[in-house]
Amino acid sequence: DPNDKEAQALLKEAQDKKDAATKAAAEKARQDKLAQARKDIDAGKYDAAITSMSALLKTDPNDKEAQALLKEAQDKKAKAEAEAAAKARADKLLQARKDIDAGKYDAAITSMNGLLKTDPNDSDAKALLKEAQDKKAASEAAAKKKAEEEALAKKKAEEEAAKKKAEEEAAKKKAQEEAAAKQRQTKLAQARKDIDAKKYDSAISLLNNMLKADPKDTEAQALLKEAQDKKAQEEAAAEKARQDKLAQARKDIDNANYDAAITSMNALLKTNPKDAEASALLKEAQNKKAAEAAAKKKAEEEALAKKKAEEEAAKKKAEEEAAAKKKAEEEALAKKKAEEEAAKKKAQEEAAAKQRQAKLAQARKDIDAGKYDAAISSMNGLLKDNPKDSDAQKLLKEAQDKKAAADAAKSREQLLADARKNIDDEDYDAAIGTLEPFVNKNPKDTEAQALLKEAKDKKAIAAAEKQQVMEDMEKFTTDWVAPSLNDIDDYGYFFTSAEYGQFDMIEGEFSKQSGYSMAAYGFVFGYSKPASNGLLKDYIRFEITTDGHYALYKWDGKNYVDLVEPNDEGTAYFYDEDAVTKGYNHVNKLKIEEKDGKYNVYINSKLIKEGIEAPKNATHGVMSFFSVGKADQEDMPNTPVVVSYRITDAKLHKNK
Repeated sequence: DPNDKEAQALLKEAQDKKDAATKAAAEKARQDKLAQARKDIDAGKYDAAITSMSALLKTDPNDKEAQALLKEAQDKKAKAEAEAAAKARADKLLQARKDIDAGKYDAAITSMNGLLKTDPNDSDAKALLKEAQDKKAASEAAAKKKAEEEALAKKKAEEEAAKKKAEEEAAKKKAQEEAAAKQRQTKLAQARKDIDAKKYDSAISLLNNMLKADPKDTEAQALLKEAQDKKAQEEAAAEKARQDKLAQARKDIDNANYDAAITSMNALLKTNPKDAEASALLKEAQNKKAAEAAAKKKAEEEALAKKKAEEEAAKKKAEEEAAAKKKAEEEALAKKKAEEEAAKKKAQEEAAAKQRQAKLAQARKDIDAGKYDAAISSMNGLLKDNPKDSDAQKLLKEAQDKKAAADAAKSREQLLADARKNIDDEDYDAAIGTLEPFVNKNPKDTEAQALLKEAKDKKAIAAAEKQQVMEDMEKFTTDWVAPSLNDIDDYGYFFTSAEYGQFDMIEGEFSKQSGYSMAAYGFVFGYSKPASNGLLKDYIRFEITTDGHYALYKWDGKNYVDLVEPNDEGTAYFYDEDAVTKGYNHVNKLKIEEKDGKYNVYINSKLIKEGIEAPKNATHGVMSFFSVGKADQEDMPNTPVVVSYRITDAKLHKNK
């Protein structure tokens, strides 16, 4: 109805109030940014103030306050940078003087060349550079002369050493010959000692070795024959002793003295484990001893079994007598219990009848008072005990009928109230789902019809607005954002933007202005729904550094998985990449695209990795992030960590 005056008036009022509210909010945001810029300038955060005021002037180029604060921030930043440059120059000159005094000429030359590259007319740097170069040349000349002198001295020392070595070799040969003669006498003496001690094998081995070295040594030959003869005599005596022990063992076995035979034969086998006769006698003694022990054990077991059988018979008789006594006691107790149960049942039946009458009377009162649920519960209880109780059946039906009538009236009011709340909460589908079935059953209920029409109309308007938002998001971009971090304790080591949205493709530019060069920055994506406190339990990180590196890895809440060169260590690494533009204040473009459930990533339009599997339960959400180095790597608060980023292109994931 384009001519609905009331609707026109309300629409205009809403638009005017919306415009006024938008204007007021914009002015408040502007004042907040001006106040924050003043704080940033006073705190020396000039880049933050410049970024903030530049953004304001982009919206309103004639904003005098923003212009003034921008100029103040730029002037103070220029002054601070000039002072820092002057201090850095003075520090480098002082360090160069220290390096020259310490003989570190190369360090001083490199440092002063660096200063002269910045300012070729720096006379102090020129003077220190010349001094370092002159002293380095003089030092190198002195070192060369010293090296030549040392080479000459070394040659002379080598000649004297060669002469001395020849003399020592001659003396060593003479000493070896004398030692060999002395060693022969020592070995002959040892062989004589071994023979006297009856160590014939030791003497024979020693003398055979001597004769290998000198077969004509007559003293060694004589001693060898003596040792061999005496060894043969000793072996003959040992064999006689063995035969005596075998004979005695035979007697011991025949006399049932098995332990003596076993001990004797074990001793013989310890001397010669391969003695077959001793082994046979040992086995015979052991077998006969075991047979004797087995017979003794069998007799003991038979006596024990007989005693146990007598004890079992006595125990069984006692148990039978106790069982008979217990049975008589249980029968008497059961009779007494049956009598008590009968009396108790009669009392319960009388009490139940009395209780039934009380419940019927109370149900009547509850129905008359509109307490239908109480009456229904009470009568269901009676009917559970006696399903044929006609009085309870009648009262139950009456209560149910009256409750149904009351609920029907109450249900409509509640249904309309719920629908009104759903419409006010913009949950139009819930309101339609509640009202539509009710209107179909009650087509004459005009109030319900009006609410249903309102819900459908508002749903159509909301859908049109959402479609416009979806179309706008197809062109999703953002302005540059440059957060400045001054205190690790306030942020930890991992800072993210808010989630941009759900995308099939997103491309952004990143530039680092200050902070530790190896602290990375880039995109976080492929995560499941964040926790209520914002925590990401899983994600993929795609990041670069100002030193020309990149990393690409997955975190599943427990382990890191390097997506460039996977390993079993649970670690991730940085890799060199020529596509990264190195250095501070340079812009690099990162891009993520999703195809068929897998990701491809790019650096400055170069494909870095394709076909990356999405983690389980991954959304299409994306955040920008940058990391902060450890306390000994950053120079906060003197040098804040500043990484600028913006979104330059994106393709919305419309199914989300």
